[in-house]
Amino acid sequence: MAKSWFAACSEILSGARHGEAQAADEEEEDAKPGQDHVFAFYDDLPKEEKAQLDEDFDEIKVEDVEEAWNNAIVQNDILGQGIQLDRPMLMNWGLKKLPELAPGANITKIVDCAKKIEQWRSSGFELYHRGRLAIVIMSGGVDLKLGEDFPKGAMDIGLLSHKSIYQLYAERVRRIQHMAYRRYRRAVHVPVYVMCNPQNRYIIEDFWRENEFFGIREQDLLFFTQGIWPVMSKGGKFLLAEKHRLAMYPNGNGGLFKALEEQGMIADMKSRGVTAVYACSIDNILCKVADPVFMGFSEMCKAEAALKCFEKLDPGESCGAFCSKKMSKMYDVDGDGVADLVVKVKPAVVEHFEVPEDLRKRRVKMTSGLPPLELGVGNLSQYYFKVDFLKRMSPLMAKRWHHIEMSFAHMDPKTKEFMQPGEREMNAVRLEMFIFDAFEHARAVAGLQVQRDELALVKNPAGPDSPMTALQILGKLHQRWIIAGGGVFQDTRVATEREDAKCEISPLVTYEGEDLVGHFPSTIKLPYYLPSQQELLQFSAASSSMSRRPSTHYLDWYSELAQRELEVELQGNLGGVMEFIEDPTKQEYAGERAELNEALPPTPREDDGGASSRRKGKGKGRGTGSPRGDGGGSGPGSGAGSGANSGVSSPRQDGTPRSLQQQQKGDRLRDLTHGAPPSTGEPTHLRGMGVTLKSVAGDKGPAEPGAA
Repeated sequence: MAKSWFAACSEILSGARHGEAQAADEEEEDAKPGQDHVFAFYDDLPKEEKAQLDEDFDEIKVEDVEEAWNNAIVQNDILGQGIQLDRPMLMNWGLKKLPELAPGANITKIVDCAKKIEQWRSSGFELYHRGRLAIVIMSGGVDLKLGEDFPKGAMDIGLLSHKSIYQLYAERVRRIQHMAYRRYRRAVHVPVYVMCNPQNRYIIEDFWRENEFFGIREQDLLFFTQGIWPVMSKGGKFLLAEKHRLAMYPNGNGGLFKALEEQGMIADMKSRGVTAVYACSIDNILCKVADPVFMGFSEMCKAEAALKCFEKLDPGESCGAFCSKKMSKMYDVDGDGVADLVVKVKPAVVEHFEVPEDLRKRRVKMTSGLPPLELGVGNLSQYYFKVDFLKRMSPLMAKRWHHIEMSFAHMDPKTKEFMQPGEREMNAVRLEMFIFDAFEHARAVAGLQVQRDELALVKNPAGPDSPMTALQILGKLHQRWIIAGGGVFQDTRVATEREDAKCEISPLVTYEGEDLVGHFPSTIKLPYYLPSQQELLQFSAASSSMSRRPSTHYLDWYSELAQRELEVELQGNLGGVMEFIEDPTKQEYAGERAELNEALPPTPREDDGGASSRRKGKGKGRGTGSPRGDGGGSGPGSGAGSGANSGVSSPRQDGTPRSLQQQQKGDRLRDLTHGAPPSTGEPTHLRGMGVTLKSVAGDKGPAEPGAA
């Protein structure tokens, strides 16, 4: 039965009064001093849960939280402090000498400095070669928007390769290591530090370990944990996640400085000779991790802090703005009794939710075209810091907090029920430190403004900054790289996030589009995935030979995966070798000169005292007749293409068993790979190593550029 208009109005008014009464009760509760309300369920808890609640509460210094709360109120009121926000100063690289940083924020647009890019890149690679740089990956955040308990960096976001963001980042680091090796002919290993929070630390660490650290040496990968702080009501009261657990949340990426110092990461960096770090967030699948251009630029600017940025097109983009803060004060400077106007300029990044809407939308006055936003230099969340600056910031960041409203379900001590907020209701507040607040303690900060094709964020489950939009941006970029490298697609379709139109290139193949010429001898059809050659190898440890020659691909010889595979292959061949030693007549000779119909050389025996093996100048660098399989690989001790340089025993060509998982992975990668010519046998750079490639006949994986 339909309600009358009067009844409906009465119900609405009643609900409004109830909501007002509930809000009044909450304000009354918030007005009470102290945090005793968290013990509302204490008497009914079992002994173990009482101990848990006591432990949670004792770990919090209530006085510090109250001080941080008050500091955050001041930080959020930008206009109330009389602060003026200005665009960064443009640096002039057209001078004969290097430009000097002006006080505040400085910016260089990479599109205006094409002639300087190679100089910055060379400077960055030189720093990697000398072991002066390290990588910090910030993945301690909680992904509430994605609705996943699993860390964002470990999720399968829908790539053709099904790689996680962690794997993309790790493979870009490995690519940089390999490119540095190609320049200097010396192995380069960059230390990587991964920041977690107490809730996801072991999940993240186990994920890396289960995946063999994605090829990074174990001794070069370190994990550390940022701090956590209580989630509070809008009145500053601690919230309960459960009757016996306080609601806790990571203290923001600004917790990086204290965590690095207290957990020995800075000491570890100094012990390695590291002088500067590259730090980045985990939510950008196109992040140029360890970017040598950015690192070289920052070093040449002689900056103790720098960041990468981009031009914002829409004031609604949810990223901070790189700018200069101008603070004007009147006080007597020279002691003459007259107040003087003093203006201080500090570099800063201001978050979008802390800037009034009219200021976010304000544009620079121009006579023609669409003028840029006044606060239009967006923060890309990629930073450069000197190690000494990191150490100095640890105690200084303790008072820089920010209020961030959030929607949070919690136990209500008053109603004794679990409270679930509305879809868009912001019923709670968390306190966070921001990493870029450290900029205000630097005299000047350099910003490198890059193209927007370095930005593909994964923050939301759908819509802007979602996995779907990120895949679309990545696919279009990689398709452009392929076309620039000489590739031709069968149709004019543009790569998208759809399964039948995706496009992807492994970071092990190219970092920013280099080394792709020659990969595409035939036309390409979407979906298309270009893997590294090592992803198609049956015996991936054998590709270690590539680390000794200027090639495109690289596999860390010291990884557990390579060592284990090598051991399996050695054991697999040992039985055949021993059988041949016992009775060489059982197997047909297929040695290094078998094609010349050379007879099998005599095998040393105990009865002749091993004289044949002791003859001077005989058999040096040669085997003693160990067999080769049908594929032509040399056995242990054979000198063909190996000698002192190889040390890799040949796998038998009659089919070494491998796991179903390896087979399925190889099949899936080959199905996604198109455009290579039919396989003509063993690649030249693997001859003599006894390495068998997976079948790549037809439209299969590309040959390695640079191989003879």
